Amino acid sequence: MKKIVLSALVASSALMAEVITVLPYAGTVHYDKDNAKSVKNTATVVGGYASVGNLNYLLEMDYAHFDSQYKDPTLSNLKQDDITLAYSRYFENFMVKIGDHYISSSDAQLGNGNTIMTAVEGYQWSGYNKLSVGLEGYYSRFAKGHDENYLTEKSISITQLTPYVSWYQGIDHNWYNTLGAKINYEMANDYVKGHYFSYELSDTLGYQNMFLKVGMQGGEMRTGVTNGGLTLVNTLDLMKREYNAKLGYYVTKNSVLSLTYTQRRYQEYVQGVGLAPQGTSSALIASASYSF
Repeated sequence: MKKIVLSALVASSALMAEVITVLPYAGTVHYDKDNAKSVKNTATVVGGYASVGNLNYLLEMDYAHFDSQYKDPTLSNLKQDDITLAYSRYFENFMVKIGDHYISSSDAQLGNGNTIMTAVEGYQWSGYNKLSVGLEGYYSRFAKGHDENYLTEKSISITQLTPYVSWYQGIDHNWYNTLGAKINYEMANDYVKGHYFSYELSDTLGYQNMFLKVGMQGGEMRTGVTNGGLTLVNTLDLMKREYNAKLGYYVTKNSVLSLTYTQRRYQEYVQGVGLAPQGTSSALIASASYSF
């Protein structure tokens, strides 16, 4: 009987043990070479993500520094710092999340901003398979921003609702697959156009110690939030379509190397002029994570 009790205590302790994950990342962004489609040339991004948690909770922290160069060498670089904090609480069949994403930016279009994030998700296991249904909510505010007319400085507030669903299927001991879909609905009454709608689709296929995630985004998004609150496009640019692919490799069960490629089709907003013709940008991000 003592052995049974001791085994139960050890198992319970293992499940409750905290796991710490650190993930530094770095990459480059290349904007459209056509001067009529983009005034930006290239950009670099460096940052780090860290989390600590167990089966009951997860605390996440992310910092990113963005530095963009213009095609006109007389213009100063656009520099931006993003700081994100989020806390998730897990229960038997659902989870809740709250967080904040703060931006300090030298860009005159919207300037500094802050996004409050919330989320609730329900999930149901069926053997090794898992169905998740959730809703993300974001409230972004820029105290010294502008709308599309760019006449006077004004406060800009945007509310975004993002319902989503995902299905994880453990095919066998070697293969697994996750399908995901999201809808982004933005209410931006401080803009001239007050509503934006976009969608996201993704598929992640894993085999043993490797995985490949591919995704796309369509519709229209302006100053929208993606990636669970970690990414905020804080400009007046109009996002039209995005394609992305992420290749990951588990060096050990606790360490992962990954490479992400993203291509965006968008209309860049030019101050005092309006939207430029549709252009294309591409980004390549490398990351390495370790859990202990």
